[in-house]
Amino acid sequence: MGDLAAYGARVFRFPASLSSAVEAVWQTVELFRGPLSGAGVSKGDADRNAAFLRDYAHCDMSPREHADFPMDEADIQSGDAFGIVRLDGLDPLIMWGTGSRIGHTAAALRSQDGQLYVVESQDHTSYWPVGRVQKTPFNEWVRLASLADYNVAWMPLSRKARDRFNETAAREAFAGWEGLQYGFYNVLWGWIDTPTGNFPWPLHPQLLMVALGILEPLLAKTRKPSFVNAAFGQRLGVSVEELGGLTTRGAYALARKAGVTFEKLITMPERDSWAYPNQTPSGGPGPAMVCNVFVCRLWKAAGLFDPLFDCSEFTPLDTYQLTALAGPGDAAAMPPACRAGNPPGSPLCQFLGKYSMSIPTVGTVEPFAGMREGCPSTPPDYEDRVKAAGWC
Repeated sequence: MGDLAAYGARVFRFPASLSSAVEAVWQTVELFRGPLSGAGVSKGDADRNAAFLRDYAHCDMSPREHADFPMDEADIQSGDAFGIVRLDGLDPLIMWGTGSRIGHTAAALRSQDGQLYVVESQDHTSYWPVGRVQKTPFNEWVRLASLADYNVAWMPLSRKARDRFNETAAREAFAGWEGLQYGFYNVLWGWIDTPTGNFPWPLHPQLLMVALGILEPLLAKTRKPSFVNAAFGQRLGVSVEELGGLTTRGAYALARKAGVTFEKLITMPERDSWAYPNQTPSGGPGPAMVCNVFVCRLWKAAGLFDPLFDCSEFTPLDTYQLTALAGPGDAAAMPPACRAGNPPGSPLCQFLGKYSMSIPTVGTVEPFAGMREGCPSTPPDYEDRVKAAGWC
């Protein structure tokens, strides 16, 4: 009744026939068969997802002409990033929603004895054996990535960032994070920065508000915590001890009491300092970090940035655009194998995958205070996002 009094009755009319809606839903379901089909992605599923990206995000991932090649571990240094696309529905959804050209991000980190690891925040899936923040020896990671049908590009740090990267501090930060749960709690909030500028048509904030309330009883049956409710609670000042028990209706009631509209609530920035329940291996509170947020925070821990911004507000696009990574001007520093197997002048090196990757804006944005807290992102061309890149 509180919502009814605050917002009135809401009727949503969709300009599509029932048959068209059913067909669209089925086509969407087909895109997401990959995560359920085991280790690899079938050619049919990959082709459907590549076509989706081409048609709806203007991202061309055509079949790759050049064969995979082994990376020389000696070329990879701590802090270097790996941009990843798995054409399984999930990564393409992230790419379409945010304008990113990758769906997953990982980083390189060497141990004190020089062994190379891939460190990442990863969820347990049918194709990846371990969830949580983790490290995997590089060769073993490449083997798993190949079985999972990952398309992988190595994105080295810029020369300046490599000189500045504090490997010891990065190792210490990782040791404190290893074993944390995957950061579902902040997964949406790097994407949703504006009241209406991040929602693909016909989605509207008021429709999202109603849908979350309707879906809550269904999601509760999965017996997994609601990352949406906990994120709402953070924005409304709920203590970490009480976040796990917050309901959607309870969050809406708190927002009304505080005079916070739903549109304002969903656009409040995510903060790196926040702790969420059940994040540590022992079930205690801890930070929430999705894949790219983890990489950004590793860079920050290694001294690449002053505390100007919150990595938790970043999408994969925002992370790889930072000038911590080598941009087009550093392409000449690529090893010969990379230059032979990738487009001329490319600042990245795709060494794995059946579909070609292109990341045109890697390493092009200097960090600034409060960045990425108010960015629009409207597919398929993301023109609003491009224009706002220097200030949002």
